[in-house]
Amino acid sequence: MNDPNGLVHSRGLYHLFYQYYPEDVVWGPMHWGHATSRDLVTWERLPVAFAPDETGWVFSGSAVEDVENSAGFGPGALVAAFTLHDGEARKRGVVPVESQGLGFSRDGGLTWEKFGGNPVLRNSGEADFRDPKILRNPVKGGWNLVLAAGDRIKIYSSDDLRAWRHESDFFPAATGFGVWECPDLFPIRSGGETRWVMLVSQTAAAPNGGSGTRYIVGDFDGREFKARSAPEWIDWGKDFYAAVTYSGAPDGRSVLVGWMSNWQYAAKTPTGAWRGAMALPRELALETRDGRYRLTQKPASGFEALPRRLLAERSGALPLSARGLDLSAADIALSVREPRGPVMVELSNDNGERFSVECDGPVARVDRTRSGDVDFSPDFAPGTQTLRANHPVTALRLIVDACSVEIFFDGGAPVMTNLVFPSEPYSAVSITGSGEADLTVSAPILRAASQDALASR
Repeated sequence: MNDPNGLVHSRGLYHLFYQYYPEDVVWGPMHWGHATSRDLVTWERLPVAFAPDETGWVFSGSAVEDVENSAGFGPGALVAAFTLHDGEARKRGVVPVESQGLGFSRDGGLTWEKFGGNPVLRNSGEADFRDPKILRNPVKGGWNLVLAAGDRIKIYSSDDLRAWRHESDFFPAATGFGVWECPDLFPIRSGGETRWVMLVSQTAAAPNGGSGTRYIVGDFDGREFKARSAPEWIDWGKDFYAAVTYSGAPDGRSVLVGWMSNWQYAAKTPTGAWRGAMALPRELALETRDGRYRLTQKPASGFEALPRRLLAERSGALPLSARGLDLSAADIALSVREPRGPVMVELSNDNGERFSVECDGPVARVDRTRSGDVDFSPDFAPGTQTLRANHPVTALRLIVDACSVEIFFDGGAPVMTNLVFPSEPYSAVSITGSGEADLTVSAPILRAASQDALASR
């Protein structure tokens, strides 16, 4: 699996679709896999929603609930938009090969069919013309759509989700970032005002190498997006890509889901029978820090509400450590008081494998060069990853799963997500440096799921 697709909340269910090739553990003709959840924690797998046919492979896209029946598929129908990709034409060097199509569900998202009039938005000549995200037009009603086209984001409008009018192009101030993919555009409240956030995923030149997702804060009038900020990376780790938000999330929340891998080595990760996982869903907030807009992220409320079993609790002068733990699924919270120099947090096991993050004022360094199996790709752990925050980092939260570590710095601005492949779970956490610290290690308790449920590991 790779990109999250069709994120929509309807009738109490969060729907998660995703790029999927059911015949192998490497990328192939793309389908939309499908899962649902009531809490963004426990997931139930449903049948594949869309499969390739004569119209093409089914690349990334979005979904909305059409309460007013503007598309004519029925009141309250779920409508998906996706890129139709002619893989055979691309092999022959024929362009353009991508256009946009629709699918719909009349039973709350349990079963799906493609619209017989596809494509609804034909390619205007670009080699890459992909990943439509549908949203409500904030001014005149109806719908907007944003998609990636080469070095720009194209914005369209529609009254019925079928006929689309081109409104404008947005050019982020960026070059050399590879293929642009998976745009998103959503409103968010900040300081009593509504701002708009544009997400763009790019296949190259992320801060620590390879693919990554950036955000730009601005204003949107239903026709044009105007930036108020320079592009910022939404996650500084190696493994967070194609991130997009839910349509229709309760209480107007902005809930983000990202694919946890990197195109430098996604087809090589040493996971055997499966490849690909999503990071924990995250809730976003927009703050102004040091005169600049910053998106903050925290795990979604369903994860925060889980009961927890306390594994260890330490407080006092550094160094501190806790050993003999099962950290295959752990929530580690750390705060340091008056650090005098670098502070390092290290996860390790009895096989000598270790993952560490060092904070030295506003600079954080992540080292996974000895985290487990790292030899499958020279791009996986070429050296230390670096993050420069806007202020000294004194609080960390590490959410550890069987093969991932998600690090939230100082309340979730910024974040670093990384895959790890230890031969056995980490069993110890240690903190070294100067100063005093408080450390809490707990294990989230997941309720039982069906045999066919999706798990984050």
